[in-house]
Amino acid sequence: MKISIDKCSYAGEWFEFRDGIRVKVRIYPASLANQVFEKGRMVVSGEELCRIFVHCATEWEGITDAAGSPLPCTDEVKQKIYDFDLGEGLVGFVLQKAKTLRDALEADKKN
Repeated sequence: MKISIDKCSYAGEWFEFRDGIRVKVRIYPASLANQVFEKGRMVVSGEELCRIFVHCATEWEGITDAAGSPLPCTDEVKQKIYDFDLGEGLVGFVLQKAKTLRDALEADKKN
């Protein structure tokens, strides 16, 4: 059995969100996943999506508070961004990039 782990990384990659805002996103590992299947469809709770967002967004640049000071990329701040739908699409962007990283890894496994 051959197993290629060269591209498996917990480090993440930087992505341009918009207007000079960059976010470092990493894959959500299977060891943390907690999805439920109902009638053949995967159902992901808001709590699980929040955990995914908090885990996957590891660093950011260009995100500030109302006073213009850099906003720290802490679990507490990420939880508030998720819970109160702040960030003008940041949550969806991070979740999509994490999926893109996972899909690229899956595609490599097929080749």
